[in-house]
Amino acid sequence: MRSSVPPAPPDAGDTPEAAQPIEPGTTTTGRIEPRTDADWYAFTVPEGHNTVDVVVGGVPIVAVALTLLDDEGLQVPMRFGPGDAPGTVRYTADVEAGRSYRLRSEEHTSEL
Repeated sequence: MRSSVPPAPPDAGDTPEAAQPIEPGTTTTGRIEPRTDADWYAFTVPEGHNTVDVVVGGVPIVAVALTLLDDEGLQVPMRFGPGDAPGTVRYTADVEAGRSYRLRSEEHTSEL
């Protein structure tokens, strides 16, 4: 029996300065290594928009946490809940048109 595993997607930027640029309205694929990895993405909010909407999915479960920082490095509050598709989580935040933001994706850990 032969089986194949698809290649891992390229690793996104590991620091805020090396954040992978993403365009609004596009899909990005990444992989978070447990306990060792945080990936950074950067984007600018288009004129006329004031909300960012990010949907994440994972196999077998979504196990990432997102943190949004503005261009001054201040954390922007995000809301999250179930996504429209099974197995997804939707994050939203109020943002300002024309400003740049960085998004950190890392393993979600829960301690009791």
